[in-house]
Amino acid sequence: MAVIIFSPSATGCISSKLVRRLFYADSTLALAPGDRLLFFTDGVTEAENTKEEEFGYRGIANAAGTGPSSSAELKRKIMKAVEEFCHGEFRDDVTPVVACIR
Repeated sequence: MAVIIFSPSATGCISSKLVRRLFYADSTLALAPGDRLLFFTDGVTEAENTKEEEFGYRGIANAAGTGPSSSAELKRKIMKAVEEFCHGEFRDDVTPVVACIR
């Protein structure tokens, strides 16, 4: 399981920060209203296209796009992008969960 934090920037765009080693060290993050946490299984990042290229973290960031989205919309965008990328042929479970900080 991995997590990406989407936080509205001063310009209204979404920036993403990958939280690495989440399970190896304690850490504290300050979250603000409107921030979104995206948890996902490795089936999302490891989904492959016909060239055996992985969707990856860049695929997730690209799918998320810029500008604010609801948690449901963010999940839909990511699922649509990964499904199109691998033509619906998943080799592993694909489970994204989006939480919105209020």
